[in-house]
Amino acid sequence: MATFNSQTDLAAWKKIEYKNGIVKATFMDGDGHLITVAGGEIPHPDFRVKFAQLKYFIDAMLETTPNITEATSVAYPEPGKVQLTAKIMTNYVNFEVKTATLDYGDIQGWGWENKDGENKLLKLLSEINEETRLYIFENKTAQAEIPFPELKHDGMDGARAILKVADSINAPKKTEQEKGFYLYDV
Repeated sequence: MATFNSQTDLAAWKKIEYKNGIVKATFMDGDGHLITVAGGEIPHPDFRVKFAQLKYFIDAMLETTPNITEATSVAYPEPGKVQLTAKIMTNYVNFEVKTATLDYGDIQGWGWENKDGENKLLKLLSEINEETRLYIFENKTAQAEIPFPELKHDGMDGARAILKVADSINAPKKTEQEKGFYLYDV
């Protein structure tokens, strides 16, 4: 995955796609260039959960019956407008469907407000945008960093140094006597 410098000038998202575990995002930089980047690493669970929440809104807009709906992309064709794409899977056929281009003003009138009065869909889109920014610019992925002990060069080649680390991890724990502690009856 190509992680961009966190100082990259992000002017606007154009499309955020999430298919088969791969995030592909297109954005416009400050100079008006369209940049597309595709990640090869699994995005953070925060991103995956937020993207999966689009299913509720897509099902409501399409008035679908109990099918399996999977959100696949969020596109911003113009400022203040959004278009959602979903994969619909039934017993007989699988297909992708796009919503009409939706105006933010129209979405606000749909009555999908949370208790704070914020529109749930617009808030979710904002959170997806932020999670995508963190994924692309700050490398927020699902892979946890594994802290390895610092290896100092002691004349060993790389393979022997790795074996030494592996032996120290797999070595049985020493007893108190082996550590040099002895208990005496007084």
